[in-house]
Amino acid sequence: MLTAEHTLLVEGPAEVLYFHWFNRRLGSLGRTTLDNQWVVTPGGGIDKVGAFLTLYAGKELGLAVLTNAASIKNSAAENPASDLRDSELLQHGHVLTYDKYAGSPGNGEAGIEDVIGRKNYLDLTRMAFNLEPDLMRPMERTSTSSASNVTAEVKEFMRSLSGGPGRFDRYRPAEFLIQQGADFSLPELDQAMDRFESLFQDLNAMLH
Repeated sequence: MLTAEHTLLVEGPAEVLYFHWFNRRLGSLGRTTLDNQWVVTPGGGIDKVGAFLTLYAGKELGLAVLTNAASIKNSAAENPASDLRDSELLQHGHVLTYDKYAGSPGNGEAGIEDVIGRKNYLDLTRMAFNLEPDLMRPMERTSTSSASNVTAEVKEFMRSLSGGPGRFDRYRPAEFLIQQGADFSLPELDQAMDRFESLFQDLNAMLH
């Protein structure tokens, strides 16, 4: 999988699609985009990073990881020998966690959907699953869920719907978004653009 000189390892294909769309949108506005030296690669979880590091050791490939803080902690607890926090990646600042860019420092469960923003993601989910606007209005007003991130909250909501889609597929909103043009809008898109631009700036800085 890691064939590029500079590889950004993310959780799965949904992250890749979100990166492509926000990168395209930022570029259309003349704002900072992700340097094309980075290849965004789905890695299947933080627990796979140790294997990648071992496999490509000594090959002078630049590797960065974007994950949630809870995954790092859980992975270290399950396998202390491969604790990412002790790796050279972290020492060089090449491990980024979503909570910083979601505006929720300390929320170890924050994911890329939280970087997109709660209001944006709820609207995106509604459109991707063809849900009636009235159906999601209670969620849009306030969160009564104990879920630690917006993805978990939406999953919980989908299961509660009678006659609705039931099972939640987090790839589907990402697939819907990537099909939208540059004029597509979301309730708080400007804020999301700022957050993704900040993330891309930090990633680009690793190349220098």
